[in-house]
Amino acid sequence: MVPGEFDDVAGDPPVGMAWRTIVIEAQPGARSRQAIALPTGVDTDALDDEDLFDLFVQVAPPGARQMIASLRKVKLPGRGHA
Repeated sequence: MVPGEFDDVAGDPPVGMAWRTIVIEAQPGARSRQAIALPTGVDTDALDDEDLFDLFVQVAPPGARQMIASLRKVKLPGRGHA
């Protein structure tokens, strides 16, 4: 996470934690980002997509799962054409 990336995240994370950003790609060009404080020792590279999605849903605002599902159904103009 970079400073100023999220309006609702201010200050330092809780002791022993680090701010991270989870990015969910619903489809190429349609993404949703969510800030999360994770324990400093967590190796996010070791987490698979399902683990990251579960974390995203836990901390995202209500309705985030439905928003991602809706975005996955929409055909964005200019996407998927060869």
